[in-house]
Amino acid sequence: MVLGAPGTLRAHGHVEAQVYVLSPQEGGRHKPFVANYSPVMFSQTWDIACRVLLPPGKVPPHSDP
Repeated sequence: MVLGAPGTLRAHGHVEAQVYVLSPQEGGRHKPFVANYSPVMFSQTWDIACRVLLPPGKVPPHSDP
């Protein structure tokens, strides 16, 4: 939730981000991400459901092609 003066904020439905994914040793996933996977991303003060969209032929790190 956010509070702002009328006309000062805009809603966005698409955001591209570069993220750091925890390794299994750091408490992260043991399975690789796949296209259309829907994890919840966390930051210090918020969390949000997202969807992983990969370009055709792109293999995510820590996965077998």
